[in-house]
Amino acid sequence: MSAVASESKIWLWIFFPISWATQFGHGMVVTIVGPTQPYLAKITGVAIDTINFVWTFGFLGFLMGSLFTGFVFQQYIRSARRKLIFLFANIFTAGILTAVLHLTSSFVVLATLRVVQFFCIGAYLTAESTLIVSLLGPEKSAPFILLEHAVIACGCFASTFLVRPFLPAQEHIDKAAICNTKLSNITTEEILVGGVEEITVSYLPGSMPDISWPFIITGAWCAVFSLGFVILAYLPYPMPTYHSQLDNSKRKVVESKKSSSCANYTFLALTFAMFALACGIEREST
Repeated sequence: MSAVASESKIWLWIFFPISWATQFGHGMVVTIVGPTQPYLAKITGVAIDTINFVWTFGFLGFLMGSLFTGFVFQQYIRSARRKLIFLFANIFTAGILTAVLHLTSSFVVLATLRVVQFFCIGAYLTAESTLIVSLLGPEKSAPFILLEHAVIACGCFASTFLVRPFLPAQEHIDKAAICNTKLSNITTEEILVGGVEEITVSYLPGSMPDISWPFIITGAWCAVFSLGFVILAYLPYPMPTYHSQLDNSKRKVVESKKSSSCANYTFLALTFAMFALACGIEREST
């Protein structure tokens, strides 16, 4: 970053802390559902093997968000302000959806929210990674991209500790009882006469542990720190770009590399097809 002008350096010093804070929230958003899955299953009235599909739907949304952003971010969102607003909109929306995720009693609604949430996360991660490369160039951006993913991992790790105080002690948890939707039809008389186990009774719908706070805290984290992008968008500091810092000789090298982009795309397409077919054949043979 030594070649960057002083005002642009200020822009970078503001941008990266905001980026790391929101990526930390990204990690929490992705992970928060993991330790709360049995309770979400109970709330939505499905079995534990059904609630696992929230991950399938979520990563489908992530894939769609990444592909969408890959096509539109660089080509149609050109100004620095629009790029920052795009980042804000996606991580803010993901945070708000996280904060209300625990309120739904329908698995269909839960899965739909998870698709939209992960769409925003996928769009956010793809856009920010692309932006970092355009800020610093392909070489200097590499450690910052790695650090970005390290911060996401820290958010995933912290999420498990965030949830823990709001859940009952491990020895009092019977996940089979929590996810048994038949419990909702058991009456008080049946409990007294039938001798239902105490551990099962403790997880009848009305006495479930309150899992709302981990979702609210995670959603609020993303929403609050995402506002940093809006603030940065309206500060009077110019966003640096890698291409604006190149001298003429380097620019010619970059342009020559761009001319061979068609061959690169063909190579990537063939490589993807080869691995897809190879993995499919291997899967079929097992």
